Amino acid sequence: SSQVALDNGYVRVGFDLAHPAIDLIQADFGGRSRYAANMAASGSGDPLHRSGIVLERDDPDGTAHASSAGPGPDLAVHVLTSTPQRASVRIDGIADDPAGPAVTSSWTITLAAGQRTFGLVTQTRAVRQAQVADVHLAGYWSAPDLSAWFDRGVVQMMNNPASYFASTARLQRFYAVGSLGGGAVDLTASGGQQTLLRSSCNIAGAAFGSALGQVLAGSFPVTDQWTSAGWSAAAPVTLATGQSWQTTATVAANSMNFPDGGQLATPGPNLPGSSLQAIETSVYATAAGVLDTYALPGEAAPTLATPGRPYGDGRNFYDPDTWMISSTLLYSGDPYLQAQARTLIEKSAAAILPSGQIPHHFNGSTPTYVAISGATQTGPNIFWIEAALQYAKTTGDYTWLRNEMPTISKALSFLTNRYDPSVQLVNAPGPLWIDVFIRNNYTADTNAFMVQLLRDVAGAERFLGDTGDATAHETMAGDIVTGMNTRLWAGDHYVTQLNPDGTTRDFVDYDANLLAVAFGIAPPDRAKLILARVDSGSCTHADPAAGRPTYVSEKYYGTADTYNGNTGDSAVTMGRIGWADGHARRAAGDLTAFSNLILDPIIGQVDSATWLPERYDCSGNPAHNPYYHEYPEMAVMLMREVRYGINLGLGTVTIDPWGAGAYRYHVGDVNVDYSQRSTTLNLPGSGTRSYTITGLLPDTA
Repeated sequence: SSQVALDNGYVRVGFDLAHPAIDLIQADFGGRSRYAANMAASGSGDPLHRSGIVLERDDPDGTAHASSAGPGPDLAVHVLTSTPQRASVRIDGIADDPAGPAVTSSWTITLAAGQRTFGLVTQTRAVRQAQVADVHLAGYWSAPDLSAWFDRGVVQMMNNPASYFASTARLQRFYAVGSLGGGAVDLTASGGQQTLLRSSCNIAGAAFGSALGQVLAGSFPVTDQWTSAGWSAAAPVTLATGQSWQTTATVAANSMNFPDGGQLATPGPNLPGSSLQAIETSVYATAAGVLDTYALPGEAAPTLATPGRPYGDGRNFYDPDTWMISSTLLYSGDPYLQAQARTLIEKSAAAILPSGQIPHHFNGSTPTYVAISGATQTGPNIFWIEAALQYAKTTGDYTWLRNEMPTISKALSFLTNRYDPSVQLVNAPGPLWIDVFIRNNYTADTNAFMVQLLRDVAGAERFLGDTGDATAHETMAGDIVTGMNTRLWAGDHYVTQLNPDGTTRDFVDYDANLLAVAFGIAPPDRAKLILARVDSGSCTHADPAAGRPTYVSEKYYGTADTYNGNTGDSAVTMGRIGWADGHARRAAGDLTAFSNLILDPIIGQVDSATWLPERYDCSGNPAHNPYYHEYPEMAVMLMREVRYGINLGLGTVTIDPWGAGAYRYHVGDVNVDYSQRSTTLNLPGSGTRSYTITGLLPDTA
C-alpha cells in the first residue's frame, strides 16, 4: 500500500506512494540480492522529502514544489507486466504539487531479469496555464562525485558550494560514485532541453551528494560554469494547458564505486571480482574523472576537482601524467573515453614548437614548455610519443597514425638531436619524469627510456613502410644500450649521470635502473644485481607489510640536488616507478615481488579506498595530494600489460599472461578468453596481423 518495488537480485528500485518519487535504488553487483546502501539521497531535513528521482517545479519567486511533498488525488498504479523475465509498472497522477498542480506525470518503470539497469519513461503534461521558472525531473543521489559526459567534453565535480552547472550540450552519460560504504548510479537520459548538474558541499547532514536534472520547461540563468545562482534568477516562462514532454532514461546501480551501465549492464563471465573492480574503479572514478575537456577541450588535470585542484589550472602534464591517463582511458575500451584520449594527444601536438619540443603542460589554455620547477624535461616528448603510438595500437586507427607520423618524427627529433655518437648517449637537458630532481647531461633515466622509445617509433615506421628510418632508429637504440653498459655501469647499478668532463653524479636511482631492467638494457647478470641493490633499500616498497611501490632512489635528493631546493619528491614512492618496477620484475621473472609488493597492494587500495594519494612516505602513509590519478592507473596498466599480458601492437597481437592462469578478460572492446587448452580473442582493429600466444598446450583451439 505504500511502495511499488521491482527487484531482480542485481537491482532493486522502489517508488514511494506516500511521497511520490523513486526513492529506493539499491544494487548487488553479484546478483545475489545482498543489497548495498541506497543510491537515492536520503532527503534528510528536506520539507519536500526530495529523494531519488522527483518531479519538480520552481515558481518565479523561488518557491519550490515537488511530487515528493505528497500524493495527488489521481495517483494510481498499473502493473503492465509481471513475468519471470520482465516486470513493468506505470504510475499515473504524479503531481508537481498535490495542493495545486501545474503539471502531472505518468512514469513507466521496467526491469528485466539478469540486468543491472532499469528503464524509466516519463510523460508529463501541463494541466493549467501557469507562469513558472522551470519544470524539471531531478535525480538526487547519495554519491558525492559526479561525472557528466557531454558531446563537447567531460564535467566532473565533488563538494562544490557553487552547486549548479547547466548545459544545453547533448548529455551522453551521467554517473555518480563514492557513496558511504560504496556505490554508484549511472544513467543515460534524453528528452530534456537542458541538463542541470548539482554538487553538494557534502557537509554533515547534507540532503544529497550530487544531483542531475532534466529541464523540461524554462532555462537556467547561467550556463557552462559552476554557479551559486538558483532558479529564482531565471526568466519566467508560461506553461500552456496541454503542453507535454516525454523523457527516457536507463538507470544502472552498483554496489561498488564504479558505474556499470555500459558493457557490464548485462552480467557475464569476467575477471576475478577484485581485479575487475580495480580496473573499472580506476578508469571511471579516476582517469575519466580528471578529464576537464568541457571547459578546456583536450585537457586533463592530475587530480579530481573537489572543487579546487592542488595544481591550479595546470593541465596535460606529459611528464608522464597524461601518458598514464591516456593509456588507462584507452585500455577502458570505451569509445567515448578513447576519443577523449585522442583529444589529449592532439591538443599537445598542436602546440609543438619548430624545434620539436612538446609542451610540458598547459596553464589553462596556454602551453608551457618547462616544468613547474623550471626544468626542461625530456619526458614530455617521450611520453607524448608513447601516448600517440598507444592510441594507434589500442584502437587500430592506422589512418590516424599515418597522419600523425610527421608530428611524431618531429617530436622525436627534439630528442635525437641531443644524441652524441661519440658517447652513444643522449645529452639530456633535465630529468625524465621527476621534475624537481637535478639530472642532466648523459643521464640514466632519459637514456633508458630512449631505448624503448626508439624501438617503438621504429616499429611504427616499419609498419608504415619507412624501413630506412626504422633501421636507423633501431641502430641508435642498440648504440644507447652499449653506451649505458659501457659508460654508466657502476658494478651493481647504473649511475645517475655522466658529465662531459668525465665526472659522475650518483644517487642509485631506482627509477632509472628499473627501466634499464624492464627494457632489456641490463643483461640478465646485471639485472639480477640491480634488483638485489634495489631490494636492499629500507624504503623500496614502502610499508613492506602491505607494499607501496616504489621509492625513487637509495640516496636522498637534498636541497642542493633539486631545483629551487624542492625536496618534496625525494622521500616518497611514485606510481610511475611502480609501473617500471612491475615490468622489471616481468623481465627478471620475479613473480612474487610483482604480485605481493607491486600490483596486488594497489589493487587492494583501489578496491577499499576508491581514490588514492599522489605519493606514499617510507612508512606507507599518504603523502602529497589526495584524489591523484597515478596509482590507480598504474594498476590498470600492469594488469593489462603484464598480469593478463594483452598487448596490441601495430600489426601484432601478443597474449602473454604471467601468473594469471586461465582467465576471461572482457573490458570494453577487448575480449580475451584464455586457457592453455582453448583461447578465443575478439579485438579491435583490422587487417593482417601476427599473433603470439604463449603457454598453450599442443592442439589448443
